[in-house]
Amino acid sequence: MRPSAMMTLFLCALLTAALAVPALAAPPAGGPPADRAREEFLAKIFQGDTDLPIGLTPEEEANLDLIGMRHTVTPPPTAPVRNPGEYEPMTGVIVRYPWGNPLNLLCEYAEDVMLWVVVTSASQATAYSQLQSAGCNMAHVGFVNASTNTYWTRDYGPWFIVDGSNVQGIADHQYNRPRPLDDLIPGVIGAAWGIPVYGMGLGTTGLNHTGGNYMSDGRGIAMSSRLVIDENPSFTPAQIDDIMEAYVGVRQYEKLPYVQTSGIHHIDCWAKFLAPDKILIRSVPSNHTDYARIEANVAYISTLTSSYGTPYEIYRVYTPNNEPYTNSLIVNNKVLVPMYGTAWDDDAIATYQAAMPGYEVLGFTGSWLSDDAIHCRAMGVTDRYMLYIDHVPLDDMASTEDEYRVAALINDMSEAGLIADSLRVYWKTSSAPSFSPIVMTAIAGTDSFFAEIPAQPMGTEVLYYISATDSSGRWEKNPYIGAPDPYSFDVVPGTGVPEPVVERLAIRQNSPNPFNPSTKIQFEVPADGRVTLTVYSASGRKVATLIDREIPAGPHAVAWNGTDDAGQAVASGVYLFRLEQGEETVTAKGVLLK
Repeated sequence: MRPSAMMTLFLCALLTAALAVPALAAPPAGGPPADRAREEFLAKIFQGDTDLPIGLTPEEEANLDLIGMRHTVTPPPTAPVRNPGEYEPMTGVIVRYPWGNPLNLLCEYAEDVMLWVVVTSASQATAYSQLQSAGCNMAHVGFVNASTNTYWTRDYGPWFIVDGSNVQGIADHQYNRPRPLDDLIPGVIGAAWGIPVYGMGLGTTGLNHTGGNYMSDGRGIAMSSRLVIDENPSFTPAQIDDIMEAYVGVRQYEKLPYVQTSGIHHIDCWAKFLAPDKILIRSVPSNHTDYARIEANVAYISTLTSSYGTPYEIYRVYTPNNEPYTNSLIVNNKVLVPMYGTAWDDDAIATYQAAMPGYEVLGFTGSWLSDDAIHCRAMGVTDRYMLYIDHVPLDDMASTEDEYRVAALINDMSEAGLIADSLRVYWKTSSAPSFSPIVMTAIAGTDSFFAEIPAQPMGTEVLYYISATDSSGRWEKNPYIGAPDPYSFDVVPGTGVPEPVVERLAIRQNSPNPFNPSTKIQFEVPADGRVTLTVYSASGRKVATLIDREIPAGPHAVAWNGTDDAGQAVASGVYLFRLEQGEETVTAKGVLLK
């Protein structure tokens, strides 16, 4: 469902329900004896700084109707919306006092980014003193004054987004616990930092959710366990999808079966996005109670296509004693991993190092549980003015004559201005000792740029990454870590490998789709000869010619950056990709969504 349709649903539901749900303010001061238990519960949860467990208490289970008592649903942000991935640039980490984290971990956060502490004004001096005594960099410590119920800032904290106007916002789900002080924290932070807050839901009904049961790839794909369905009986799965698309820009929302028979069912206890095309998933011995359910989810995820148009690279971390090593936190070039003092800690560190070359992987002991660790107790703050580089990696190439075009969208959210000669593709062959830079060329009227890697002989592996700097001083790379873990493609079919047999002219679904502004079109040509690949509007108007030349038989790929033959950006809409050779024509359809 497009955001305009979502807005219509929102307004209709709001009009019909506005008078039906009274606001519940402060806890009552008294009441008849039959209500005394409820009054005592309300008094307790409004007390603040309580030591509640990560799961529901029996009292809370008896008062589930109080979930969302202070939550407000608002219209969604301006579309299109993007929810950055955890591995994108971060400027801070949000935690809560009284602490749920060891002080050495908090000091580690404060080495490189701001450590934001949610704390009451009465306790701020104590929190400051403890951090200072632990040796933290106090220049990187800030405070947000508020009362809380618990220290699980991941579960109730803000989800940072970028709206269609390139402005940072906060998507505020309804916390799936009757803990009103925690549920208010996204709004408190938004008010303190001057960031607009969007209450997720439909009409006056909020979407029950929790940060520990949500992981985003930053490019429109997200995953949770089916808890999000079970805890939202007022919504159909399709309505949940619509809400997620409208408020956080998720176009493909995978809601996976539980891997345990009981517990909190948060996905961060068994899976984690490491990059748009990489997922870490726990593994257990074959005689483990959860083995079959975990492996069934692994098998399913293996069938999915990442936002890069490729299968996911799935890494496994061994957790025989239910150690949730996936419950880690990525903060820029560091990965903070929970340690449990078992024989498998070192293997977990090694797994992260293998999956994320170039990152500094650090282990921390703490009061971690099998369903609660570092990720649960901290929320990353995405860079409000990040320098964002979006790129779909190149697939293997068949040509030894044509250059290999690397296209990217580069968006300086600071609006300080890009430094033109810093926009570069660094590339090398696998046998070369170092990377060579190519300055990227701007596509007029867009935030898109490209560079062309020279053609290479068959059998060559090409490695590359993109680098950019803006006038705010931000320097970013894609992939985030750059040279230690670059993108790669092979010039195929390769030495000694037979040419793939292509029996007929074919064009594949472009990827990503929908796209903005760049997409990759893969096609196959059965014989050497002249081929044209042309983009048409839905009305049949010719927009751009991508290929019009002699090419060899075999598989090929080309990128389109959403511009016409004059180099001007085209409008959102449906576009047809027409591939022709001789008298044969095939077409595919793609959607440009800005």
